[in-house]
Amino acid sequence: MKNIEIERKFLIKYPDIALLEASPENAKIEITQTYTTDNIRIRKWVEKGKTTYIKTVKYHISDLSRIE
Repeated sequence: MKNIEIERKFLIKYPDIALLEASPENAKIEITQTYTTDNIRIRKWVEKGKTTYIKTVKYHISDLSRIE
């Protein structure tokens, strides 16, 4: 079964980064995301020196939802 993604955007207050980094419960993950011309999304995750690439394909259902 494919996941249905609801497209939403939220405006948030920028968090206190120093406070987040000081907490041992939080992990820093650097994410770079790009889209290809044929609706494929590539994400690059870097955590503790380990790099992972994730490929997803989205199919348009409506202006607010897609199957991923």
